Amino acid sequence: MNGIFLAILGAAIATVLAGIGSAKGVGSAAQTAMGVLSEDSSMFGKMLVLTLLPGTQGLYGFIVGFLLSAYGVSLFFRTYIAPEVYELFVKEMSAKTGVPLPRFKTGYDIASCLLGVALSFLCFGFGKFVGVKLGTVICALLNGMTIGLFGKLHDRLFTFTDALPFRAFF
Repeated sequence: MNGIFLAILGAAIATVLAGIGSAKGVGSAAQTAMGVLSEDSSMFGKMLVLTLLPGTQGLYGFIVGFLLSAYGVSLFFRTYIAPEVYELFVKEMSAKTGVPLPRFKTGYDIASCLLGVALSFLCFGFGKFVGVKLGTVICALLNGMTIGLFGKLHDRLFTFTDALPFRAFF
């Protein structure tokens, strides 16, 4: 198991468990709210707030998952080992073009997102977004910047050196 696997696993667990807990909380609160509203319909506003409150936990899980993923990728950008081919592509093209890594990563993610939208339209019909939702767009816009911020934090706190003489092969 490598570091990126553990980072993604942690992000997935945080996001999935928060989503499950949020869904169960919303279901339970909605069931209770329906019982109260069947007896007193003037309580709708208060019951709506109480029903929506557990849904915020899913948002917190999404944010934690997003931050854990960005942290894991920022660690790999400080090494010569790429977690995936596309991350190596981003790192090398950023170095070759002189564009800062966070900006290049954001551009790459936005281009990938737009390609996903175009393929969705092509395969499923115009106006049908399949596989590209709000979370995908948010991640495409914020991922590069977040990885850059974590990278600056790493550079300030740590000194990265090669432990093995393999950089010439990567």
